[in-house]
Amino acid sequence: MTKPVDIIILAGGQGTRMGIDYPKVLCEVEGKTLIDYMVENVVGVGVPDAPVIVVGFQREKVIEHLGDDYRFVIQDEQLGTGHAVAVCRNLLVNRGSNVMVFYGDMPLVSSESIAHILEIHQKEVADLTLATIRVPDFEDWRDSAALYGRMVRDAEGNLQSIVEVKNATEEQLLIKEINPGFYCFDGNWLWENINHLSDDNKQGEFLLTDMLELAVQQGKKVATADVNPYALIGVNTPRQLEILRQELAKK
Repeated sequence: MTKPVDIIILAGGQGTRMGIDYPKVLCEVEGKTLIDYMVENVVGVGVPDAPVIVVGFQREKVIEHLGDDYRFVIQDEQLGTGHAVAVCRNLLVNRGSNVMVFYGDMPLVSSESIAHILEIHQKEVADLTLATIRVPDFEDWRDSAALYGRMVRDAEGNLQSIVEVKNATEEQLLIKEINPGFYCFDGNWLWENINHLSDDNKQGEFLLTDMLELAVQQGKKVATADVNPYALIGVNTPRQLEILRQELAKK
């Protein structure tokens, strides 16, 4: 029997580097907000249950903008991506679902890419499936990809860890397989382990990437799904917003 699917969209960020005083996901590009694009892509997958939207900074504006068609969870403190997912536990813990996680400021994650990640996860009967993006270089619009964590594999090609740029060696920085931050979890495993994350890192945050290390330590099934490189275009700076605007104008 196929498990139900719950999709979480993280939308609590302030967008300080954007120089704005409202939630980043409400930035407009080509006539629609970032969160509009993302929820359209999620709904396009055909999952029957409404997405879960994690809201934080000026949450009332995001809730008012989206309306009543979604499930909202409040993240009162911005304590990292792992914490943002953890606040959804009470809502989803008893559903026995596969849980997918995406970001509200990365609107080029197509419905096809989301469906592909889910398909791989179900086919592999994985406990954790991570999207992966391979780029030929870090030039042109791909320069922001150089800031993403690198996928580190063993000699057999099994994914072992995600190394963030600030912690990477010079050799690891040459890796051109990166982590865009899209996940699919077996929900039972996720909710049993999400509170095991630690904030003992340079960021001082609970990071969702650390779930991979837990899965590897426990010998859990980990799968990866290649997705379109354009999916990595997020919005953290005005320049990235302009790059996104150029890409959306082509569609």
